[in-house]
Amino acid sequence: MRGKEIIIINHCSTNKGDKAVLEYVLKKLRLTSDFAISVFASEPKYVPNHRDVEVFQWIWDKVTSSNSSLLARLIKRIFREIGWLRFKLLRRRLLKGNFSGIPFWAAPLTCRRRFRDANLIISTGGHHFTSLLEADCVSPQLYELMLAVASGTRTVLWSQSFGPFVFNEKKNEELVKLVLGSVYKIYVRDQKSFVELKRLSITANICDFTEDSVFGLLSKSDSRNVLNGIEKENPLLGISVYDVMEKSIEQQDRYVHEIAESLRFSAMKGYQVLFFPMQIEGRPSDDRPLIKRIIRTADLGDDAVRISPDFVNMETHSAAVSKCSIFLGHKTHSVVMALSAAVPILAIAYHSKTAEFMEKFHMSDYVINDDEFSIDWFSKNFERLIKNREKIVNHQVQVSSKLYAQVNADFIKMLNDAGVLENI
Repeated sequence: MRGKEIIIINHCSTNKGDKAVLEYVLKKLRLTSDFAISVFASEPKYVPNHRDVEVFQWIWDKVTSSNSSLLARLIKRIFREIGWLRFKLLRRRLLKGNFSGIPFWAAPLTCRRRFRDANLIISTGGHHFTSLLEADCVSPQLYELMLAVASGTRTVLWSQSFGPFVFNEKKNEELVKLVLGSVYKIYVRDQKSFVELKRLSITANICDFTEDSVFGLLSKSDSRNVLNGIEKENPLLGISVYDVMEKSIEQQDRYVHEIAESLRFSAMKGYQVLFFPMQIEGRPSDDRPLIKRIIRTADLGDDAVRISPDFVNMETHSAAVSKCSIFLGHKTHSVVMALSAAVPILAIAYHSKTAEFMEKFHMSDYVINDDEFSIDWFSKNFERLIKNREKIVNHQVQVSSKLYAQVNADFIKMLNDAGVLENI
């Protein structure tokens, strides 16, 4: 028997973009329903306490300890192998068309019951379902989505990007097509994702467009008009970088050099620099080692360049971004936060979604692909940004207000269409 519960899956709790998305979803659910909420997260301890919200460990990854002892590594290896075995068994079951519930060996009893009895399962993102991040898209997020469709509970993929998809194993390609095609609704946040889903033969009738959730995190009244920021005695350049571990050594060195030169240029113009890390400190993909390398290369001194702390929540993080005079953003949600807070921004795109977000604000001239970024591009467009500042900020305020209203309306419509609000 279904209770009054909504389950949120696929939350990567050490990624600040995902944290902002979760904050938005929880905030909206609390305003619109009295359902109990469960969250399945990569590392539950990094999910802030919320009223009537239970947080569980990702079902596939059970061992996240940083202990490097031989015994700890052995235990982690054993759990990883068990996870792979369960994935392969569940994959075979689903590809045979067996959607008769979650088998006992695929997940703990508590999870099986929650998935079965929930009114709705919401997958949040981000950009989880792509072979850019994991080979063949095989990940804890995919496994949770497999469990969701196996459970028979209505499942929605909310405000995400999808693809590109490159598969090495045919079974995984068939699996991803089957799982994505079996959900109730897919809400994409960029047009490129429609193309990628179409390539997987995902039917258009289950796909719809919405804005990125983070555009709904700050209301119009929260978005501070920063027109006078340039006149501050110590104007501030905010910056977010992307860990380029997947790049060659030469590409990494070039990236560090060009960003460091951009810092020097900003300092010459009288700006202090504040880095905003987009990963939790000390966890996988922590961007602080890269940030510190850039700071050492720029060699401007501690007073000129600082690193922002990990804030308690992402609304506080966004509020700190709003105090910047100008922003240089590489991570996607750092770009969204700056746009939403009406902070003039230069964007570095590692994926087409960033260019799409900038285009919404008529700022296509201020975004560049990450492999083309240079100090020459930065300095030229930095000057243009300052020159056109008033027009840019006013337009950001107008567009961000529209996107705030749109994503909130779409979220309520999603709950209505899924039949959740009928049960209140």
